[in-house]
Amino acid sequence: MRFGVGGGFYLRHHWLKCAALLAVVVSAFAATYQLGLVTGTQYSERAAAETRRLRAEVLVSVQDIETQSLDLGRLRARAKLNAQSEKLVRTEMIQLTHRLVQLQKENSIFRKVMDPESFEKGLSIRSWDVKPSALLHHFKFELVIQQLASRHPLVNGSVIVEISGVEDGEQRTIGLSRISEQFSKRKIKLRFRYFQEIRGEMVLPPRFIPETVHVIARSRGKRPQTREKSFEWMPVEL
Repeated sequence: MRFGVGGGFYLRHHWLKCAALLAVVVSAFAATYQLGLVTGTQYSERAAAETRRLRAEVLVSVQDIETQSLDLGRLRARAKLNAQSEKLVRTEMIQLTHRLVQLQKENSIFRKVMDPESFEKGLSIRSWDVKPSALLHHFKFELVIQQLASRHPLVNGSVIVEISGVEDGEQRTIGLSRISEQFSKRKIKLRFRYFQEIRGEMVLPPRFIPETVHVIARSRGKRPQTREKSFEWMPVEL
């Protein structure tokens, strides 16, 4: 097919227009690509910077948590140590208080032993005390026998302790040797110059209700003496 002079001119003109349009499109695409590349790079840099910042904050937070955990551990250890120290001090105070009471009791005994002007001289039943134990029907007891005199020769003798009460509606008397493992004989041996403390534990029968404690003390020798004394059953702190 042949084109005349006019047709050739038309084709060249149309081709130029297409080429110009294509150039515009390519330029626009290139500009858009460049803009997108720049924008993406900037966004990527901002994202990387934000990531670094967040990582730094997380690291600081982790360090703070570790420091606080160490501080908390130290505080717990200190609190535990303080609690243990407080417990030890409280226990020691209780022991010292008990020891002080015991020393006061012994001091009182010594004063009366060494200055017996207002007391009957010779063998004497000083005191009887009984204290409930942690177990049911179990009791701790303490009996003090003393010698009231200006001079204090060695005393030899024995003492008998009996507990009277009611069991199943009937009166009953039980010897200490039957309810205490510390003493296997009815007569407990006495041997002292100033005073003698007799301590131990007893286990009462389950249905036995104690009322009184009867103590009989006897000394041997050239001038033997016998002393008897009854105490009400009144458990107290020893």
